[in-house]
Parts: sequence; structure tokens; C-alpha cells
Amino acid sequence: MMKYPLTILLAFAATPGLTQEKNFYRLRPEVLECIVEHIGLYRAMGDLVYVDAAECPPEGAANILDNLINEIPTPEFAEEYDSFLVLTALNLDCLDGVAVSSEARAYRFYPDQCRVEAE
Repeated sequence: MMKYPLTILLAFAATPGLTQEKNFYRLRPEVLECIVEHIGLYRAMGDLVYVDAAECPPEGAANILDNLINEIPTPEFAEEYDSFLVLTALNLDCLDGVAVSSEARAYRFYPDQCRVEAE
């Protein structure tokens, strides 16, 4: 009986923070900078990495269930920042070496397009 809710949760986990209307993660500059600085730690976690923006550098794998309960995509609120990311090894390659400016208000990371834009 428990396998169906878990399947639903895992399907939802594939793209938290991303919908057709919002195909990017919006990140604070300090969060993006921390991810870039610790890219090696994230790569060591495997091919699919769950990043908790509140825990950077990571002390281990993020607890996906705790984050899924609290993270619901809200594309209508453009001012919100994403706090939980699901990244692949290719996404991490895209972020490797990205220069982060403290002057930017926020960054948008488009994982499907391998693109980072400052706001």
C-alpha cells in the first residue's frame, strides 16, 4: 500500500521548483556561489543530486522527503528563491566555473539550456 505514495513523491521529485511556466531555478548569489565553490562535493554524491540551499556546503545527501513536504513550485511569485534543487551531473557541469557577482540581485539557472543569467 505504501509503494504508490512513494512513487508519486519520486515522480514529483524529478522537477521540484520547475514547471512549464517556470523552467529555471531562482537563486540568491551566495547560494549559487556556494554551489559552484563546492561542485566537487556535489559531484561525489552521484548522477542525481538533491541540493538544499540552506545547507551549503553539503554535509551529506539532502533529505529529499523533508524538502518535498515543504517545497511546492510557485511560478506566479517571481520574487521567490528556490531552496531545493534537483541537479544531474550535466547540470553540475553547466555550473562549474560560473562567475558570481555580488552586485546581482539573483540568478536564474536554466538547467535544460545550461544557462545562468544574472537579474
